[in-house]
Amino acid sequence: MFYFDTHTHVISSDREQYPFAPLGGVQSAWSVEHPATAEDLLTQMDEAGVDRAVLIQAATAYGVDNSYAADTLERHRDRFVGVCAVDFLSDGVIDDLDHWISDRGFSGVRIRRSPGSTNIEAPARLDDPRHNRVWEYLSDRKIPVCVTVRAEHLPELSAVLFGFPGLTVLVDNGGRPRLDGGPPYDEGIRELSVLKEFDVHLKITPGVIHRVQKQPGGDPGALVTRLIEEFGSERVMVGSNFPAAKGSLGDLLDLIEDTLGALGPAQKSAVLGTNAAAIYRVSTA
Repeated sequence: MFYFDTHTHVISSDREQYPFAPLGGVQSAWSVEHPATAEDLLTQMDEAGVDRAVLIQAATAYGVDNSYAADTLERHRDRFVGVCAVDFLSDGVIDDLDHWISDRGFSGVRIRRSPGSTNIEAPARLDDPRHNRVWEYLSDRKIPVCVTVRAEHLPELSAVLFGFPGLTVLVDNGGRPRLDGGPPYDEGIRELSVLKEFDVHLKITPGVIHRVQKQPGGDPGALVTRLIEEFGSERVMVGSNFPAAKGSLGDLLDLIEDTLGALGPAQKSAVLGTNAAAIYRVSTA
């Protein structure tokens, strides 16, 4: 089976060549306490049987300087594809996108709407008109965009997709749906379903599972099953969030696989690998 992890990060041990410059000036705890170099990640991938992985720019360590991920891509294009970070509101954002995507070989870009643990200020709305030139650039070139949102941000994402229906969107953490009422999570799924008519795909990550596990009566398998029923197994993929999520890569992916028990072999193969390969135009041979 072809295995494609859609959400990993790398941190260099060389602080001089790759200095930290985290967004908001506050570095993430994981990048200090349990970072992983590109070589560490490759070792973990080999041990876990992972064929390919997406390097998501570690913006809470390096901000929008994607140099370490870019240099890693150059050395290991047979194993990695890259998703860069840029300042969507910068006057030079289109030039930045051209540089990282056309010149340095990144395959996608990421934007956070929901503030992370290190954000000092909440990011701008996804449907802020100042973002439109970026949405147009990505839509015209069919460049996938990873979006981190919470349930309350779904109307903003929906507005963007109505304005730029050519976008391909990968939603982190399964869209972080509301869990009110517990299984079968109908309210949260109903809010997400507005995205179905667009080219939207969901990443299942340890963050989704841990969040559900903290709820009384929470059932991660039931939530993942409902997401797959709603969007189809061809629009769901897995992402370990290694090393930001604690644990070995193999253990993190096993945690996710445990929620896929209701899937048949063909569906499981799609969720674990071939869906992401199609998005990022990677051969599974």
